[in-house]
Amino acid sequence: MGTDISMYVEIESRGTIHRAPTWHLLTELDENSQEHEIYYGRRNYRLFAILADMRNPPGGTMDSQLFDFIDSIRGFPQDLSPELYDLTRSLDLYSSRSWLLLAEVLEFDWDGKVMVHEDWVNPALAHLFEQSKPYPFDKLPQLMNYDPYAEDGVIVRWTETYAESAEDFMVFLDKLKQYGKPSQIRLVFWFDH
Repeated sequence: MGTDISMYVEIESRGTIHRAPTWHLLTELDENSQEHEIYYGRRNYRLFAILADMRNPPGGTMDSQLFDFIDSIRGFPQDLSPELYDLTRSLDLYSSRSWLLLAEVLEFDWDGKVMVHEDWVNPALAHLFEQSKPYPFDKLPQLMNYDPYAEDGVIVRWTETYAESAEDFMVFLDKLKQYGKPSQIRLVFWFDH
């Protein structure tokens, strides 16, 4: 069983907080619909570690190093928007609920922080990781078909910036900037596990 995230966006305007409508990052937009909510819901344990120290270390490789994180789990804000309050009050999964201002997330050093990862791979594929290049995702099928307990495996290392580890979340952040001041935009999220 894994861990997932549900992340919504709230905007403060004239002293009132509302859930932000307009688009959904992960699905095709329905041509007949007029509004789409802003929502992020991809499973990315490295991102979870960076946002709120959830699943840190993220697993999936032999990483033993922890990610620096923006903040620990905070719980929901006391002034949660009525829309999100209604959405979440019947859910029974709130040991891992939190929030961050967009300003806090944008101030984090996504491009300056670097993580060194390591894993066990087939020796014939070790050259793909020479000089600590980013992970060779284009070779993923070959890499995934290797038995991690094989005696002839070798340890390889590669580096990623935190922005690279966050993947499409960085696109999500860029789109949020159009909604106003980062100090008035809040990401409200919880982890299902």
